[in-house]
Amino acid sequence: MCETKDDLYCDLTINLSNSHIFPININEAHISEISKSCGLEKALLDAGIIKEIICNEQYNMGKYDFVSFDMEKLKEYDPVGFEKYMNSVEYEIKNIHKI
Repeated sequence: MCETKDDLYCDLTINLSNSHIFPININEAHISEISKSCGLEKALLDAGIIKEIICNEQYNMGKYDFVSFDMEKLKEYDPVGFEKYMNSVEYEIKNIHKI
């Protein structure tokens, strides 16, 4: 979720269930269409937070960029959000391996 202290902008990434791109690494995600159309994706590319656009994927009626993030750069910009994300990933990984 992208926000300032006062305003919520939008969710940056989107979960595309049944996407053909699998497995997704913890530093990769699909960018939501609104994040792209409002210029957020370009700003993150310019800041170096998004390292590269890996491909563009057609999914249902939309097209989504599949990107990789520079996790160290992301951590610099949002250490609290980064820590929350890493904790949630760690939790998911632990629970997947219990199955």
